[in-house]
Amino acid sequence: MNNKGSLSNLKHSNSFVTKENLHLNEMNKIPKSIKAYGIKPLLASMLLFFSCSSIPENNDPVLGIWTIEFDTAESSKRATSDKREWIFNDIFRGRYHYYQNQEIVIENDFGWSSQNDVYTIEYIGTDLPDDVFTIQEVDGVDKMMDSRGQVIGVREYN
Repeated sequence: MNNKGSLSNLKHSNSFVTKENLHLNEMNKIPKSIKAYGIKPLLASMLLFFSCSSIPENNDPVLGIWTIEFDTAESSKRATSDKREWIFNDIFRGRYHYYQNQEIVIENDFGWSSQNDVYTIEYIGTDLPDDVFTIQEVDGVDKMMDSRGQVIGVREYN
């Protein structure tokens, strides 16, 4: 048996993988319509299709900025001004700030959800307890009210 002849036959057959054959084999897998017109029309049509897809608008009443300010006494001679701030966005995420004397001491992302007009804030990656509240209008002002009826936040901006 002549090994040299069989190796030569193998090199010229389609079963032998070379850089050129691999490229041709991959080209044979591309649909004829893409080969004929190129990839640009395909990309343009995909861009048009996906950009026309609409994202549902979220008009939840919690969206916006909510704050609450309060004074705390560290000692009988010194008091601090504290402020909590929540910025709710429409993708069920937000940013929480806790200020002491106008300096941010906590800045953290949070997730929020709503079920039957009851909202839950989960402070991501912290040991802060979840806040659970409803929104109630009191004297023309929207307020975040906890289950005990305490105001935990007031709407600043819509």
